[in-house]
Amino acid sequence: MKTHTLACLIAGLSLFCRCALSQTADDYVTQGLNNLAAHDIVDANTSFSQALSLNPNDENANALDAITRLLVLPYQSAGSNFLTRIGFPVTERDIYHWTAELPKDENGLLLAPDGVSADEFTAQLRTNVLSSVIGAIDNLSLVSDTNFLLNLTSDETTMSDVAVDYGDLKMIQAGLYASEYFIYTLNAQNLDVQLTAIRALYTNGILSAGEVLADYPQLFTFATTNDLQAARAAFTNAVDYYMIASAFIRNRPSDEVRLFNYDKVSAANEADFRLTLQDLKNSLLAGPQILSVKPNLTVDMANSVTGTTALRSLLAKFDGEAVEVGRLPDVTFGGV
Repeated sequence: MKTHTLACLIAGLSLFCRCALSQTADDYVTQGLNNLAAHDIVDANTSFSQALSLNPNDENANALDAITRLLVLPYQSAGSNFLTRIGFPVTERDIYHWTAELPKDENGLLLAPDGVSADEFTAQLRTNVLSSVIGAIDNLSLVSDTNFLLNLTSDETTMSDVAVDYGDLKMIQAGLYASEYFIYTLNAQNLDVQLTAIRALYTNGILSAGEVLADYPQLFTFATTNDLQAARAAFTNAVDYYMIASAFIRNRPSDEVRLFNYDKVSAANEADFRLTLQDLKNSLLAGPQILSVKPNLTVDMANSVTGTTALRSLLAKFDGEAVEVGRLPDVTFGGV
């Protein structure tokens, strides 16, 4: 009897393994899309990751993994624990129907979570969110086919049918690089201040910019300068990929509707935006540049990543909420 049971177990395991090994990357992508339609974002991301374990260059799997790896952050331990720590109710944190709100007092003003410092937000971004942003960038870097097209149904998006093409993915990639830049830049700042202390100033009727800066002399000085060169690279990549995406989107046939679409009404503004981005990038790499759309201004973003001028040193002297006249310390903002 025992031998028969053991034989059945081995046969069952063998069958399971054969079935598992027979699944292809396309099968996992289909499974992931079914998970999306069922509003199961966690299993969807797992399926797309499994597809990539079989075929790391699968462009559909890379595109879908890039998007879903960011959407699952609230469900992962680090993200979930942080949301709980700052007061978001666990039972109301469903990305498909998010109803969670931070605690408020009887006047509708936010309450400060006990023991939480403002720098925990930047630490969360730097430690946990950034790795997912970089992972998503890596995913999208593997989508190189300019004819790429992914059609998603309204069930899968929870909104409407949408077609995502190469230009859309490069625009998302540009946004991810911009997010990387802001995370590195924000993490460089000292934000070590207890939120309950700020709330106490408000409760006592003395909350003002001047009071906060007086109470926290290290606020907005450098906490670290280690990431500034990474911020520099992220900014240049953001500009480069925006240019790629913009050119692709502007050259689409006018009857094609995608995730991001060219708006002729805003054509002039978008062109100016591209010129300004290019000027900022050039100043970051090659020194001072005259802004094309504002020729009376010269910009030098290279000075923003040297680590020599802290944000605190650029702030004016405050009297309560008012800026004292003539007390702006550096009208060039550290040479920028």
